[in-house]
Amino acid sequence: LIQIAHNVEVGEHTVIAAQAGIAGSAKVGSHAMIGGQVGVAGHIKLGDRIQVGAQSGIPNHVENDAVIMGYPAVPSKEFARQVVYVKRLPELTRTVKALEREIEALKEQLKGIFAGLNANYTFDISISPAHESRQELLDLLGDVASCSDKISMRVSDGDGLEFILLKDGAKTGIKFRGVPNGHEFTSLLLAILNSDGKGKNFPDESICNRVKALNGPIHLTTYVSLTCTNCPDVVQALNAMTTLNPQIHHEMVDGAINQAEVDALKIQGVPSVFADGKLIHVGRGEFGELLSKLEAQYGINESLTEKTVKRYDVVVVGGGPAGASSPIYSARKGLSVAVVAERIG
Repeated sequence: LIQIAHNVEVGEHTVIAAQAGIAGSAKVGSHAMIGGQVGVAGHIKLGDRIQVGAQSGIPNHVENDAVIMGYPAVPSKEFARQVVYVKRLPELTRTVKALEREIEALKEQLKGIFAGLNANYTFDISISPAHESRQELLDLLGDVASCSDKISMRVSDGDGLEFILLKDGAKTGIKFRGVPNGHEFTSLLLAILNSDGKGKNFPDESICNRVKALNGPIHLTTYVSLTCTNCPDVVQALNAMTTLNPQIHHEMVDGAINQAEVDALKIQGVPSVFADGKLIHVGRGEFGELLSKLEAQYGINESLTEKTVKRYDVVVVGGGPAGASSPIYSARKGLSVAVVAERIG
């Protein structure tokens, strides 16, 4: 039995299998193949040469040559994917629940980390209502803000996607033009802790004094990829410098969502650091190396540099395998040791 209602038109050479039903005023094209137990809504048009799988439900118009199935009917390849996903639902449910537990555990850790904050911090967000990463950014920063009553967020409409970190309502000089998840999530946390004087990635006092002596203003931009393992070290070092010297401003830019800008600058690798528009560094970099490059470009205020003369029993020049091990043995003997090297290891 096939049910064909009033005012239905069926094209020539169309095959309809048993127990199908077509509601009133529907139009079915020619050379179509409609499987058993298919339901077709009224007042819609099915194109020529379509193929409809058994037990499908068709609520809307169908284009010519479409191959569809399911309820509501979708392209057959999409339906096949849906079947796979349905079979995996128990596994996916377990995975989601495990991730939810991990997120809650992370939030508890963040509450402990932020428990000692003294100042009030605000994520001042400017973002386009249509930006594809809008909700992702708002969810991430909202979760972070929920971990401390000292952290809040403020959202306004803009052209792109960015946010700046405010401390007690004043700009810290740190800006993120991207969603700082993945490897850059730590950069976000350290930006807050460093601004509050509780960060753990500051160098020794003499290096900090060199940063404070840099002439400004200095505007730094670091282009990163969220999958880059070398990028966070550079971002965190420059953010730390920004907290030490109020004349330094630094922004992290996710190249993936600012591709036009990356193409215009012809960036070939990340991290890429620009100082007032000039490329000064590409790739892995440590605090001292980056500081030396900034000193070379901007110079220092001699009146702010450290004048104390320090005396050592042993000075090791070079940070290779021998340069890294010999200070350890010297220090074990009770000697005062200094190491002069661009990097260790």
